[in-house]
Amino acid sequence: MFGGFLLVLATVWAVVVTDGVVESAHTGGGDLVEFGRRLASPGVPEGIWILAGLAASAAFAVAMAFGSVRERRLSRRMTVNRDEQWTERAHRDAGDEGRGRLLAWRLAELQTQIAELTVRREELRLEVGEEELREDRLTSVGLQPRPGHPVVVVPEVAKDPVAPQNES
Repeated sequence: MFGGFLLVLATVWAVVVTDGVVESAHTGGGDLVEFGRRLASPGVPEGIWILAGLAASAAFAVAMAFGSVRERRLSRRMTVNRDEQWTERAHRDAGDEGRGRLLAWRLAELQTQIAELTVRREELRLEVGEEELREDRLTSVGLQPRPGHPVVVVPEVAKDPVAPQNES
């Protein structure tokens, strides 16, 4: 809004100065004329310097107005870009937080599974130990398992039963 106002003001100033320069040029630069009215008669060299200064001021005003409009446009664009970046960063941070929570939950789940599997492993070790103990007992009484078969081979028993011995 302000840039548009400056642009209108600079355009009006440029029109006034252009009219003054054109009408003063018809007099040879010795008189300053504006909208058909003679304003001053400074002479030729001074009049040319005054007209050059007015033309420079009009060019400067137009350049400043365009610069102001461009600056505001760039400022708005940078504000929009910054807002987009903040929004993107907020979304990324929210995603990172969600992933972190998911990983924490997964870690707890994995730790629970590790504990369960460790308990199961210990149970299996006890079972294997008991099986080895049974096998040792069977071996100690003369029963041998056959490799490759789940059948236990019972040794031949003598026809005369052996009487148990008392340990006294």
